[in-house]
Amino acid sequence: MTRSQTPLGDRQLTGRERERLRQLPTGDRRREWLTSRRVLKLAAAGAGLGADTTALTFPHPRISLSHTGTYAAAALALGPVPDSVLGVGIDIERPRPVDPRTARFFLTESEAAHATDPDQHLRLWTVKEAVFKADPGNAERLLFDYRLDDPAAAAGIARLPDRPDIRFHYRSQMLGRTYISVAVAVTATGSAGVSPNRRDFPMSAITFDDVADRIYQLLSIQPGTLTPASKVRELAADSFQLVEMIIDVQEEFDVIIDRDQLAGVETLGDLVDLLREQGAVTADAD
Repeated sequence: MTRSQTPLGDRQLTGRERERLRQLPTGDRRREWLTSRRVLKLAAAGAGLGADTTALTFPHPRISLSHTGTYAAAALALGPVPDSVLGVGIDIERPRPVDPRTARFFLTESEAAHATDPDQHLRLWTVKEAVFKADPGNAERLLFDYRLDDPAAAAGIARLPDRPDIRFHYRSQMLGRTYISVAVAVTATGSAGVSPNRRDFPMSAITFDDVADRIYQLLSIQPGTLTPASKVRELAADSFQLVEMIIDVQEEFDVIIDRDQLAGVETLGDLVDLLREQGAVTADAD
């Protein structure tokens, strides 16, 4: 595992990486990306995967990346990787206040019983995120789908009910003031056998500007910068803040969205379409 809080210098970027950097908003977002590039380049070098990190796609069988604010970490599977190893995952979070309502998005009822305080809530979030990132079939999964054998354990096993041939071994711990969880997916067959899943949603009432205005307020994003093509996962500083944003938007527009519906949302346009659809369903029910 590699960790850093120091951004990579511009001279250490490849041409394609510089182009990617130019596409990002200035300020904190660029600093976060450059810090992530530092640890990703170190991990890629350790795996012999070359200098250009834009060529990497995730989930990856040997590398995983996570960042929170100015802190970044990467997990790396060293040496020859056997066919039984499907992937590695890492997630990090800094201590902060949490909304306990986010538990329903990623914890089962029995797992949520162990999220007794913000520390345990965040620790379990990092475990589920690390497991999710280790799964090469995660395009078809939600954090809620992974079940922990012992949610109270710092190290243990997570499973998918519909894939008994896959197990996820994980370890979580506190390093300094950062929660870190690392997971490895293993299988007896050496193949996950999955394919991506996408959805289309019909249209109805809520406007794009309504949703964009709310997100500008929530995430302190410069007004006028969002478009329907904006990637939802790139709006928030990290995945936990993203879940909090989704909950706030649901409350703002009096709409309920379930985990399965959120799985098909990639862009802000997708999210608006889903809010419109569910808003129409709620209106019909009334």
